[in-house]
Amino acid sequence: MWRRSLMSVSLKLCAVNTVTARMLMTTTYGQQERLRRFLDRRKSETSSQTLTSVCLLIDRCSEKGMPFSSLTTDDMVHSIADRDDIVASMYYLHKFRHCDSCYFMRPWTIHSWFGKCLELGAVDLALTALDEKVQYGTFPDDMMYLFLIDRCIIDNDFKFALKFVNHAFLAESLNSKLAQHLCLHVILRVMEQSGTVSPDFETIPERRNFFAKCYRLGQLLNITSIKILGLAELAHIEKEHGPRAIYQDPWCPMIWDGGYTQKLHSALNEEGGIHRDVVNHTKELIGNELSNPTIIDDPLIGTLLNQYKDEVADAENAAVGEFDDLVNLWVKSHDKLVQVEETIANEKLQQRREYFENQRMRALSKRKAVEKLGYWEFMTEESVDNEGLEHHYREDYIEGSSSDIELETRIANEVRS
Repeated sequence: MWRRSLMSVSLKLCAVNTVTARMLMTTTYGQQERLRRFLDRRKSETSSQTLTSVCLLIDRCSEKGMPFSSLTTDDMVHSIADRDDIVASMYYLHKFRHCDSCYFMRPWTIHSWFGKCLELGAVDLALTALDEKVQYGTFPDDMMYLFLIDRCIIDNDFKFALKFVNHAFLAESLNSKLAQHLCLHVILRVMEQSGTVSPDFETIPERRNFFAKCYRLGQLLNITSIKILGLAELAHIEKEHGPRAIYQDPWCPMIWDGGYTQKLHSALNEEGGIHRDVVNHTKELIGNELSNPTIIDDPLIGTLLNQYKDEVADAENAAVGEFDDLVNLWVKSHDKLVQVEETIANEKLQQRREYFENQRMRALSKRKAVEKLGYWEFMTEESVDNEGLEHHYREDYIEGSSSDIELETRIANEVRS
């Protein structure tokens, strides 16, 4: 019988690889006692599994038209051992995404998959999965966005970092102060590398997304110059390409109305000091229609990089507690799913034995009746119609086949009772 490993969330990256080289984030994620015990148990219980064995189970279930659960997909992710395995696993993520149980892809499974990308040096594959997240179902949790961004900062690859920041922004995952500070750091580094507060972009959506992040981060962190810079660029895009270029074509999480020029003028009249390079760039975009804001002579980029770097540690400490709570929820949810799956599997095994024993006794009784009465023309094997027959009663049943819908229904019934 297929034996389900007791735990299936692989957060090994949090405890090992991303800690030693950390640049901005200093706290050792994954060192909480609860997570450490979980990782140790997971390592000992899944050591015999390989990617080939789990993928073979998925393929056999698919060929027979039988379901495979998110727990099986989770086992597949945990069995990844190298970059080639990551590439192969994307096919099975796509397969699960387009099966009947697609709604039940577990967040710890996606966290684990992206963790494997970081652990095995496949950040490019992580970005590919994010670019095609609708097809693969790879929607990471907020903390994983930070791991991906931080790894790119460590590697001094701000081009990739900006792409991950953009995905986090479009997913509206900038709620924590840590996310805001990391994204601001990446944006400032991109400006620094380009030598201007207004880097060049190939497309209007790329430019819109960059300065929409500036505007939003300026609001969240109360940084006047960044907010004004974002507003000025958005006002210019709105003037040149219309309001839909701001919140649509493609979609962007911005307010569905226009008037960014008016918002800019209001902000200029209400806000405090603005860095000189931002003022000069704003004048280039909208003309000399500015009021007389207080000018800060220090350059924007260098000032903010130094000013907000020290605040990352405090923001990180707050995020650690939230992440620990999230891991605890994942562990409890996964334990419950494993328990229910094992219970259902044992029930089905017993039902399967009883069913085939009844079939055997029925065939034996028929044979004896035919022999006694001599109606040999009735001595033919009955064909079995699998249509409408539950999967575990079929002769070609695949042990390990399981349905998330069945698991969730059983859990919901237990809660109600």
